[in-house]
Amino acid sequence: MSNTGYFHYWMRSQVHCAPGAIVRVPALMQQLGGKRVLLVSDAGLRQAGLVDRMEAVFAVNRSGGQPQLVGVIDDIAPDASAASINKATAYARSVAADCIVALGGGSVMDAAKGIKYALAHNLTDIQDVLLSGIRMETSPPSGPLGIPHIAVPTTAGTGAEVTNGAVIMCDRLGGAKGSMFVPYLEADIAVLDAQLTFGLPRSITADTAMDALTHAIEVAANGNSNHFTDAGVFTSATLINQWLPVVIKQPDNLEGRNALMQASTMACLALVNAFGAVPIHNVAHALGALFHIPHGRANGVLLPAVIDVLRDFYRPSAERLARAFSLPSTGQSSDQLLDQVVARLYALQEEIGMPQTFAQVKREQMAQIVQAVSTDPVAMFYPMSPKQIEQIIDKVACD
Repeated sequence: MSNTGYFHYWMRSQVHCAPGAIVRVPALMQQLGGKRVLLVSDAGLRQAGLVDRMEAVFAVNRSGGQPQLVGVIDDIAPDASAASINKATAYARSVAADCIVALGGGSVMDAAKGIKYALAHNLTDIQDVLLSGIRMETSPPSGPLGIPHIAVPTTAGTGAEVTNGAVIMCDRLGGAKGSMFVPYLEADIAVLDAQLTFGLPRSITADTAMDALTHAIEVAANGNSNHFTDAGVFTSATLINQWLPVVIKQPDNLEGRNALMQASTMACLALVNAFGAVPIHNVAHALGALFHIPHGRANGVLLPAVIDVLRDFYRPSAERLARAFSLPSTGQSSDQLLDQVVARLYALQEEIGMPQTFAQVKREQMAQIVQAVSTDPVAMFYPMSPKQIEQIIDKVACD
């Protein structure tokens, strides 16, 4: 928010939310005008049977002129690599797909956005628009990209189903992640079906929920929030704090799974509408690129460590962070509130079985890590000193 109180809040995606809602995808795509569907997913979801379920939904809904599934991409690489996106874009053209269904977690969601953007702009290499590290297109946009797009998340999660941002691993950036923020990049419709998260390993349930919590925390602290984003931030944090430990212990708790799905969507929508300093994501991007640590796990492990080290950054938002965890704040200093928040995050890590260090990260690689954190594109919003980065890594390295 500017000092005049002006802000811009973008919320274009429809949300359809219910256990079993996946069956509505063909009819919803028909409403959008899509006819030839490209299904985008990954190998893990094929193995888990979820790709087969989506294929079956289209197979039994072929009457009444509903869309036809003309192609399936089920090998999207983790971290939404540009190579995967370019390959899928070429395949989409070869089968004359005119619309996209994305089924998966954050990497699949971001890959689908990259495919849509490449198709709309006649690109063969998505990296052509990411060589500066960040691609930002501002409103008012020229209009929709013209490719109907439904997103069906299978984790709770990144919330990428409703956001106009994407993070893409780029070889031409030396293996770093490039970011896109483009109006109409988000899905036209997000279908939140908590049943799709049944069967997830506890570690993935924990990682993805902590990713969503990180989104909420980054917005609560970055100074760009407003009442619209706060509605998502504080509701999301409350739901995750309440339901994540329950779902870890009771994986088939449908109420909890449904709550986490909604929390994920709300938190990421808040993040892209109040984007600013994101130091937790900054370090997570760098460690993810260097050591292939899943993004949610990176955020989840780093959350308390980054807050504890960057006290000067978080101190002005200490009361808001305490509020996010329903912690008492009356009569306490900002540092005392931060102490409570950090302690609660460490306790949450223990409750959900999340480690507090990274097995892959060694202090002997400190110089490489400092360089990666300092040169990650989002570092421009809050540059950290080498000493601060070293202090953070000291807390999460395993040696």
